[in-house]
Amino acid sequence: MIYGALAFVFLLTGMAIRSGTLIAFAAVFVATLAGTRLREPPAPQLDVRREFESRRVGLGKPVGVTLHVTNTGERLPSLVLADEVPRGLAVRSGSPQQMIRLAAGETFSCTYTVSGERGRYRFSRVEARSYGFAAERVRRAAHTVYGELTGLPPRRTIEAIPLLPRRTLLYHGPIRAGVPGEGTDFFDVREYAEGDPLRRINWRASARHEGRLFTTDFERERIAEVGIIVDGRLGRNPLVRGVSLFEHSVAAAVSLSDSLLADGHRVGLITIGTGLSWTFPGYGKRQAERIYTALATATEGDSAVFDALDSVPTRVLPASSQVIVVSPVGGSDVRAISVMVARGYSVIVVRPDPLSLEPLPPTPAREAAIARRLLTIDRVLTVRELERVGVPVVSWNVNEPFEACIRANIPRLQVWRGRKVLR
Repeated sequence: MIYGALAFVFLLTGMAIRSGTLIAFAAVFVATLAGTRLREPPAPQLDVRREFESRRVGLGKPVGVTLHVTNTGERLPSLVLADEVPRGLAVRSGSPQQMIRLAAGETFSCTYTVSGERGRYRFSRVEARSYGFAAERVRRAAHTVYGELTGLPPRRTIEAIPLLPRRTLLYHGPIRAGVPGEGTDFFDVREYAEGDPLRRINWRASARHEGRLFTTDFERERIAEVGIIVDGRLGRNPLVRGVSLFEHSVAAAVSLSDSLLADGHRVGLITIGTGLSWTFPGYGKRQAERIYTALATATEGDSAVFDALDSVPTRVLPASSQVIVVSPVGGSDVRAISVMVARGYSVIVVRPDPLSLEPLPPTPAREAAIARRLLTIDRVLTVRELERVGVPVVSWNVNEPFEACIRANIPRLQVWRGRKVLR
């Protein structure tokens, strides 16, 4: 359009002042305009590949994304490439858009870095625009190149949490099973039987009974089957300044699963949100990575079917197992957890405190104080009701490190465990 306007201006001015030079200029612009209109820019025929420095990236850490573009068609004198960055990722350095010239058969590569929060990010579209002379004409082509990045939650080491299972598995572990066997803690003294190890003979007790030998029994230590339930219901997870309480629940679940698996327990994961998703119980480092990946991609939501914490399929977590519920429990959740206890599960609640996420608005002061007081009363009553049915509650102020919260609550949990008679 600009060439047409210039040609019109030069032509009118030249005719008005009878200048052949200006009329000649108008002819040049008319010829240029005709050339740009008659000749289409070449179509971008490209082979596009995308590479990632890593498929999994830590919270806030940059990761490199590299585009490799090969021209499989004719020469492209003016080509613009635009890689579509998924929403939620921020470009830290470089640029996902490049303007280049690309000869036939030539390959161009560019790298930019991105970072983001926890979650799954899917790349798909790379747009190419080929411009003609003076950018008057443009031809577009979209190339679908799938790729995926996973933003990982923070991973922190915590001390082993005392468990209260009603049933233990056969393998050796850190939980007292309440029966004699292999272990380190004293259990009982009994009369020596054939086949007992000589190193266990209790010589002090034998010396008091002439002609009889006694042996020392230790308490057997076993592992437990543990299920971690993470509450992702929108109604229970307030959002403050773009940060949801659910993110703190995910971070706590990561630390708990790592600690339990390091102790040799069999651990599974259940997430309640838009639906019910789970990772079947397992052992070792591979299971730790499965749970870590599942938590990295866990999302919040509401479901009309799975809207209660007792939605635990027994094929995922058998009865008499240990359950750790990570949830800002309140209201009807007490009834749901009581149902779990009645079904034979041993339950511990880790409760991220919603009030600690962000204080209520300072004005109006009276209404804010009343609201805070009501929420505090609800929390106290919820904790008392849960403890009344035999469920210990670990309350976590999310402004403090989770590892410090667990360390402070270990003595209290050990008291709770001492009250249980393990089978």
